[in-house]
Amino acid sequence: MQLGFLMLRSDDEEPKPFRILAAAITNFGLHVGTLVVGQRVMRHEDQPSETPLLSALAIEGRLTGDLGLDVLPIETGEDDDVGSYVTDQGETWLYRRSILNADSLLPPTWLGSAISLAAFEQEQRALVLRITLTGLVASMIAGLVALVLARHLAEPVSRLVEATKAIRAGDFGLLLPPSDIREMNTLAESFNDMAAGLELKERYHSVLQQVTDPSVAEGLIAGRVKLGGELRDVTVMFCDIRGYTALSVGRNPEEIIELLNHHMSAMTAVVQAHRGVINQFAGDAIMALFGAPQSYSDDAERAVRCSLAMLNERERLNAIVSEPIRVGIGLASGEMVAGCIGAENRNDYTVVGERVNLAARLCSTAKGDELFIDAPTRDRISQALATESILPLMLKGFSQPIPAFRVVR
Repeated sequence: MQLGFLMLRSDDEEPKPFRILAAAITNFGLHVGTLVVGQRVMRHEDQPSETPLLSALAIEGRLTGDLGLDVLPIETGEDDDVGSYVTDQGETWLYRRSILNADSLLPPTWLGSAISLAAFEQEQRALVLRITLTGLVASMIAGLVALVLARHLAEPVSRLVEATKAIRAGDFGLLLPPSDIREMNTLAESFNDMAAGLELKERYHSVLQQVTDPSVAEGLIAGRVKLGGELRDVTVMFCDIRGYTALSVGRNPEEIIELLNHHMSAMTAVVQAHRGVINQFAGDAIMALFGAPQSYSDDAERAVRCSLAMLNERERLNAIVSEPIRVGIGLASGEMVAGCIGAENRNDYTVVGERVNLAARLCSTAKGDELFIDAPTRDRISQALATESILPLMLKGFSQPIPAFRVVR
């Protein structure tokens, strides 16, 4: 059976397309004839031009309809179902051709079709426009929301910045007010708790520095100085006012306290400038340590230079005050037990040992503006610091005479 298309016409008519079906007639295997059935194919010239789908047949090299496009006519070939995009007068069409009677003995017939993509492109442009407008509207809404949130957050954030600056400046009294934003309110509460903790810690630190040396206070806060003692090589200084009893006679307590405070403040500044540690104030005496709780390897040298600076500072102050004060200083060096002595809830950092007693005895022996040191201290200082030997001293608490030296100013 063969299927094909033919252009048939009468004498006075133009050719018309027909679909042809040809079937062989056989009798006991003998071909006796052929049955041919034809059906006229409707023409395509009457399709409206606005129809999105156009089609035409190519039969015997003749086109049975007009695609309405300025494209190449349907051509016969071996390829089937070939399609491409073509542009006609600014409009894009999808053009496709396919063979209808492959493997037929009748002439090949091709079907050409074209569908306009104008509607699709229009919808695509409309979709792009909608997406663009939606994006713009969403961006505007997001911008407005961000602006509202920024204004809503700007005030609490600004207060937080100001409070942080106040904390840095040492003002712990500035507290953040509650916020209607849950996260910012939680942050404000945490900040206020932190500020209160810092204020309390600063208060403790200030009190601690008032009752002990700053270096010891820092060690206590950091946990480096604990209850108990350790052997350390330390130089101990005692500085005492000469003629204190006569100085205080006839004066009211307020005047004596003011006089002592002025003297102690000046001497403390000199000790701290030489990295010494004020251990205690005992009446009119000052006890200072060099080498505890931290050693700088030249502790004895610094102790002697600090003592000379204290004598010089006292001499300078005596020139400008109405009541001059003279002091004597004693130094002793050696191995001592250094640490916190007392109880867990109340203790003092100090040093104990024979050399401590020796420094106190040398101080009590020294006259006004004199500096006495023991032999170990003299052996640890440089030759630039001149000393002169004095007669061995018989000191209370020591069974043998103690060699001592006077530092020449």
